[in-house]
Amino acid sequence: MFYNNVKTGANQYKKTQIMTADKGELVNMLYVGSIKFLKTARTAIEDKKYDLANKALVRVQRILVELMLGLNPKANEIAKNLYSLYDYMHYRLIEANVHKNNEFVDEVIELLSDLQSTWDEALKKNKTDKRASSNSEGGLNIIG
Repeated sequence: MFYNNVKTGANQYKKTQIMTADKGELVNMLYVGSIKFLKTARTAIEDKKYDLANKALVRVQRILVELMLGLNPKANEIAKNLYSLYDYMHYRLIEANVHKNNEFVDEVIELLSDLQSTWDEALKKNKTDKRASSNSEGGLNIIG
């Protein structure tokens, strides 16, 4: 009974976290979740649990499609390059699933980890810039 209440509370917390996150934070969450699912897929392939590997790989493929749909490749070069990178990762995961090959999974984990770390840094910088800008507008600086 207690475990079910904790699990329900954790699920509610996750839902609240997602519902209140801004777009940048949501992208970061998608990267983190994708990496987690890919690690699950890697272990499942090693253990020859191909149904679990398939499920995890397909989840990440769907996330990548959503990330691609959220971009406008005509907007700028960065969006165009991200679209191509997401498309490439999607293709590699299809190959990983067909061939049950962890080399492809590891390649995508590395690419997503780089993106996630860059995105995380950008989010931190953006928060710092927002704080600095609000402090310079005549507000009371209680931070330092």
